[in-house]
Amino acid sequence: MVNIKRASFGAIFAGVLLLLAAAGLPGERTTEAAVLTWKADMVGGQENPPVPAGFGSAMVEFFFDDAPRERLLTYFVYTKDIDAADVTAAHIHRGIAGVNGPVIYPLQDPDGKMGGITYFAGQIKLSEADVTDLRGGNLYVNVHSKAYTGGFARAQLYLPGGAAEAATRATVKAWNDKSVPGFLAGWTDNGLLDEFDASRADLEKELPMFIGDPPIAVRSITQVTQSGNNASALVELGFGNVIQLSQVGFVQQGGVWKLDSFVDRPVPIPASATAVDLSLQEYAFVYDKASITSGNLAFRVKNIGRENHEVALAKIPANVDLLELLQMEDEDIPGFEFIGQAEFDSGQESTLVFTGPLAAGRYAMVCFFESPQGVPHAFLGMVSEFNIGPAGGGAGAVRPPSTGDGGLLGTHSEELSLSLQMLGLLAVFAGAGGLVVAIRRTR
Repeated sequence: MVNIKRASFGAIFAGVLLLLAAAGLPGERTTEAAVLTWKADMVGGQENPPVPAGFGSAMVEFFFDDAPRERLLTYFVYTKDIDAADVTAAHIHRGIAGVNGPVIYPLQDPDGKMGGITYFAGQIKLSEADVTDLRGGNLYVNVHSKAYTGGFARAQLYLPGGAAEAATRATVKAWNDKSVPGFLAGWTDNGLLDEFDASRADLEKELPMFIGDPPIAVRSITQVTQSGNNASALVELGFGNVIQLSQVGFVQQGGVWKLDSFVDRPVPIPASATAVDLSLQEYAFVYDKASITSGNLAFRVKNIGRENHEVALAKIPANVDLLELLQMEDEDIPGFEFIGQAEFDSGQESTLVFTGPLAAGRYAMVCFFESPQGVPHAFLGMVSEFNIGPAGGGAGAVRPPSTGDGGLLGTHSEELSLSLQMLGLLAVFAGAGGLVVAIRRTR
């Protein structure tokens, strides 16, 4: 039955193209510019105000010749689950998602019905301003009926890949604006579980404690592909001062594009940066501190341990003993700056790349992941510090070994009880940094 329906639709669409050609509308392109093709479901939920499900729906398919001299938009809109006599008109409007805007192009109805469907088909030469709006997701199409004169089915128009970019930027903006409903609306339930290992209900309770910290910046969105209701893109984000590169999957649900999956990719280390090899193991950071000669650095990370580890990096005060710093409960510690955090599965090889050179000063690495016994790795010695530039540590500062800091806390076990370590670590890195435990993504 499905194949028969598809075959019938193909025949209908071929017939429409023949009608367009007969009407004098060009069916061939005289330039070598790409002809972009995409389609979208039109649903009542995208109308403003929303139209109840079940009244009727529609599908739209577009072809766009992006040659500067062409700017030709070929459209084919057909309605479903509604009597043809109830369908009154279809238009392209100017306006962002969720906002009603003016009609800029009425859609032509050359025949009205074919093969049991009501359709609108034709071709429009867009202005340069229209093309800009099309690329920015600032156009939408809707179909009107007698019962819903303002429209009963609508879809926002995006060029292929534009939907994925718009969904990413809207979700990032909601994070930075500290809008919990807006941020969650950008994800599917599967995406939230995949990225945060938490349900939507749990995140509604937890997000207010940390949303927006650190701020996220969209650095690039490339290699975008779209097929039907699925899309994929390579997305580079800046979390605070750390770069994350991910292959992101998107799904269209109810006419809205949402983030559905994340697969982390290694961030290429810039040629100008000094690459420092960093091994993670139970329970230490192992690297050559002498290789850190300036703040223009990045880490080549290899987790050689059996457990998963993280690198939580912060710039710390120069004249405070590291062990004393770990005990501080003050949430406003002068000289403390959270840099970023990254996670590494057992056996994983990846990179830790920053958005720019790190300023001169003193830095601490910490791993908060828990051992099988439930003890944070930091309490087992997975803490390290290094200097960039002439960052004096003061007379009482801890001077760790030149290669890693394995067992640093263990050698001072009499000085720090487990409870004090826990209070200090959470105060410094979760409270003062506003960051680590809260925003961690557990996979």
